[in-house]
Amino acid sequence: TQLGSYLPLSGGTINGPFIKSEPDGTINQIYFSAGSDSVWSTGYDSSNNFVVSRFDTSGNWVDVPLSISQSTGLVSINESLSVSGGATFNSNIQVDGTVTTDGLTVSGAPNTGIEIGNTNSGSAETTYIDLHSSGGNNDFDVRISAYGGTSGSSGAGALTIQAASTTVNNAMLVTGTLQGNSNIVASNSSFS
Repeated sequence: TQLGSYLPLSGGTINGPFIKSEPDGTINQIYFSAGSDSVWSTGYDSSNNFVVSRFDTSGNWVDVPLSISQSTGLVSINESLSVSGGATFNSNIQVDGTVTTDGLTVSGAPNTGIEIGNTNSGSAETTYIDLHSSGGNNDFDVRISAYGGTSGSSGAGALTIQAASTTVNNAMLVTGTLQGNSNIVASNSSFS
Protein backbone atom coordinates (compact mmCIF):
# COMPACT_ATOMS: atom_id res chain seq x y z
CA THR A 1 0.00 0.00 0.00
CA GLN A 2 1.31 3.45 -0.88
CA LEU A 3 1.99 5.54 2.20
CA GLY A 4 1.20 9.23 1.67
CA SER A 5 3.43 10.62 -1.13
CA TYR A 6 5.99 7.82 -0.91
CA LEU A 7 6.31 4.45 -2.55
CA PRO A 8 6.80 1.35 -0.41
CA LEU A 9 10.16 -0.42 -0.48
CA SER A 10 8.59 -3.20 -2.55
CA GLY A 11 5.97 -2.70 -5.24
CA GLY A 12 3.82 0.38 -5.65
CA THR A 13 2.43 2.22 -8.66
CA ILE A 14 3.32 5.59 -10.17
CA ASN A 15 0.61 7.40 -12.12
CA GLY A 16 2.03 10.17 -14.29
CA PRO A 17 5.61 11.29 -14.94
CA PHE A 18 8.47 10.00 -12.81
CA ILE A 19 10.90 12.83 -12.07
CA LYS A 20 14.28 12.28 -10.43
CA SER A 21 15.99 15.63 -9.96
CA GLU A 22 19.63 16.37 -9.09
CA PRO A 23 21.62 19.64 -9.02
CA ASP A 24 23.01 20.80 -12.39
CA GLY A 25 26.46 19.40 -13.17
CA THR A 26 25.99 16.22 -11.15
CA ILE A 27 25.36 12.65 -12.29
CA ASN A 28 21.72 11.56 -12.21
CA GLN A 29 21.24 7.82 -12.70
CA ILE A 30 18.70 5.09 -12.12
CA TYR A 31 20.34 1.75 -11.34
CA PHE A 32 19.04 -1.71 -12.20
CA SER A 33 20.33 -4.57 -10.08
CA ALA A 34 20.51 -8.34 -10.17
CA GLY A 35 20.52 -9.34 -6.52
CA SER A 36 22.62 -6.77 -4.67
CA ASP A 37 24.84 -5.79 -7.63
CA SER A 38 24.11 -3.17 -10.28
CA VAL A 39 24.10 -4.49 -13.84
CA TRP A 40 22.78 -1.44 -15.74
CA SER A 41 22.20 2.24 -15.10
CA THR A 42 20.62 4.97 -17.16
CA GLY A 43 20.29 8.72 -16.79
CA TYR A 44 22.56 11.66 -17.52
CA ASP A 45 26.20 12.39 -16.79
CA SER A 46 27.85 15.56 -15.45
CA SER A 47 27.53 17.16 -18.94
CA ASN A 48 23.78 16.39 -19.11
CA ASN A 49 24.33 13.72 -21.81
CA PHE A 50 21.98 10.74 -21.68
CA VAL A 51 23.99 7.58 -21.01
CA VAL A 52 23.42 3.87 -20.57
CA SER A 53 26.14 2.27 -18.44
CA ARG A 54 26.86 -1.41 -17.89
CA PHE A 55 28.46 -3.22 -14.97
CA ASP A 56 30.10 -6.62 -14.61
CA THR A 57 28.61 -9.45 -12.56
CA SER A 58 30.30 -8.09 -9.41
CA GLY A 59 28.70 -4.68 -9.79
CA ASN A 60 31.82 -2.91 -11.09
CA TRP A 61 31.32 -0.23 -13.74
CA VAL A 62 32.53 -1.36 -17.22
CA ASP A 63 31.71 1.30 -19.81
CA VAL A 64 29.02 3.38 -21.56
CA PRO A 65 27.81 1.44 -24.64
CA LEU A 66 25.27 4.14 -25.58
CA SER A 67 25.17 7.90 -25.12
CA ILE A 68 23.20 10.82 -26.57
CA SER A 69 24.62 14.33 -26.54
CA GLN A 70 22.31 16.82 -24.83
CA SER A 71 23.60 19.74 -26.91
CA THR A 72 23.63 18.13 -30.40
CA GLY A 73 21.44 15.02 -30.18
CA LEU A 74 24.32 12.93 -31.60
CA VAL A 75 23.89 9.25 -30.73
CA SER A 76 27.16 7.44 -29.97
CA ILE A 77 27.38 3.65 -29.88
CA ASN A 78 30.70 2.77 -28.27
CA GLU A 79 30.54 -1.00 -28.82
CA SER A 80 29.69 -3.18 -31.81
CA LEU A 81 26.20 -2.81 -33.29
CA SER A 82 24.33 -5.92 -34.42
CA VAL A 83 21.21 -5.38 -36.56
CA SER A 84 19.12 -8.49 -37.23
CA GLY A 85 16.66 -6.75 -39.52
CA GLY A 86 16.88 -3.84 -41.91
CA ALA A 87 18.18 -0.40 -41.02
CA THR A 88 17.31 2.86 -42.75
CA PHE A 89 19.48 5.97 -42.48
CA ASN A 90 18.06 9.23 -43.79
CA SER A 91 21.28 11.19 -43.34
CA ASN A 92 25.04 10.69 -43.50
CA ILE A 93 26.79 7.78 -41.80
CA GLN A 94 30.27 8.34 -40.40
CA VAL A 95 32.34 5.30 -39.47
CA ASP A 96 35.82 5.72 -37.98
CA GLY A 97 36.54 1.99 -37.80
CA THR A 98 35.80 -1.12 -39.87
CA VAL A 99 32.40 -2.04 -41.29
CA THR A 100 31.79 -5.78 -41.71
CA THR A 101 28.77 -6.87 -43.73
CA ASP A 102 27.59 -9.86 -45.76
CA GLY A 103 26.15 -7.53 -48.38
CA LEU A 104 25.68 -3.83 -48.99
CA THR A 105 23.14 -2.11 -51.21
CA VAL A 106 23.24 1.63 -51.79
CA SER A 107 20.13 3.06 -53.40
CA GLY A 108 18.00 6.16 -53.33
CA ALA A 109 17.56 9.26 -55.41
CA PRO A 110 19.22 9.54 -58.84
CA ASN A 111 23.00 10.05 -58.82
CA THR A 112 23.48 8.08 -55.60
CA GLY A 113 27.17 7.54 -54.88
CA ILE A 114 29.82 6.40 -52.44
CA GLU A 115 32.70 8.66 -51.46
CA ILE A 116 35.89 7.23 -49.96
CA GLY A 117 38.77 9.29 -48.66
CA ASN A 118 39.56 12.32 -46.54
CA THR A 119 38.61 15.64 -48.13
CA ASN A 120 40.05 17.83 -45.38
CA SER A 121 43.55 16.45 -44.69
CA GLY A 122 45.31 18.89 -47.03
CA SER A 123 47.67 16.20 -48.33
CA ALA A 124 47.40 13.52 -51.01
CA GLU A 125 46.67 9.97 -49.93
CA THR A 126 45.88 6.56 -51.39
CA THR A 127 42.41 5.11 -50.97
CA TYR A 128 41.56 1.57 -51.99
CA ILE A 129 39.00 -1.19 -52.09
CA ASP A 130 40.23 -4.74 -51.39
CA LEU A 131 38.33 -7.63 -52.97
CA HIS A 132 38.69 -11.18 -51.64
CA SER A 133 37.83 -14.13 -53.88
CA SER A 134 40.28 -16.94 -52.97
CA GLY A 135 38.77 -17.83 -49.62
CA GLY A 136 42.24 -17.55 -48.10
CA ASN A 137 43.72 -15.06 -45.66
CA ASN A 138 45.30 -12.86 -48.33
CA ASP A 139 45.60 -9.13 -47.83
CA PHE A 140 43.65 -8.88 -51.08
CA ASP A 141 43.04 -10.83 -54.28
CA VAL A 142 42.17 -7.74 -56.30
CA ARG A 143 42.80 -4.17 -55.20
CA ILE A 144 41.35 -1.05 -56.77
CA SER A 145 43.22 1.99 -55.55
CA ALA A 146 43.20 5.71 -56.26
CA TYR A 147 46.11 8.05 -55.65
CA GLY A 148 47.47 11.45 -56.57
CA GLY A 149 45.12 14.14 -57.71
CA THR A 150 45.14 17.92 -57.43
CA SER A 151 43.27 19.90 -54.80
CA GLY A 152 40.55 21.96 -56.46
CA SER A 153 40.58 19.88 -59.68
CA SER A 154 38.13 16.98 -59.89
CA GLY A 155 39.11 13.90 -61.90
CA ALA A 156 42.89 14.48 -61.80
CA GLY A 157 43.80 11.40 -59.76
CA ALA A 158 45.08 8.03 -60.99
CA LEU A 159 43.40 4.62 -60.71
CA THR A 160 45.20 1.29 -60.38
CA ILE A 161 43.72 -2.22 -60.56
CA GLN A 162 46.00 -4.88 -59.09
CA ALA A 163 44.85 -8.23 -60.44
CA ALA A 164 46.20 -11.26 -62.27
CA SER A 165 43.96 -10.38 -65.21
CA THR A 166 41.21 -7.95 -66.10
CA THR A 167 38.43 -8.82 -68.51
CA VAL A 168 36.16 -6.35 -70.27
CA ASN A 169 33.19 -8.19 -71.79
CA ASN A 170 31.86 -5.35 -73.91
CA ALA A 171 33.08 -2.18 -75.55
CA MET A 172 35.70 -0.12 -73.73
CA LEU A 173 35.98 3.55 -74.57
CA VAL A 174 39.35 5.21 -74.04
CA THR A 175 39.34 8.97 -74.59
CA GLY A 176 43.03 9.40 -73.81
CA THR A 177 46.15 7.29 -74.39
CA LEU A 178 45.99 3.54 -73.86
CA GLN A 179 49.38 2.40 -72.59
CA GLY A 180 50.43 -1.07 -71.53
CA ASN A 181 53.56 -2.13 -69.68
CA SER A 182 52.93 -5.65 -70.95
CA ASN A 183 50.92 -7.14 -73.81
CA ILE A 184 47.46 -5.85 -74.68
CA VAL A 185 45.45 -8.64 -76.28
CA ALA A 186 42.24 -7.85 -78.17
CA SER A 187 39.97 -10.51 -79.67
CA ASN A 188 37.63 -9.53 -82.52
CA SER A 189 38.55 -5.90 -81.99
CA SER A 190 40.38 -3.19 -83.78
CA PHE A 191 42.46 -0.19 -82.76
CA SER A 192 42.26 3.12 -84.55
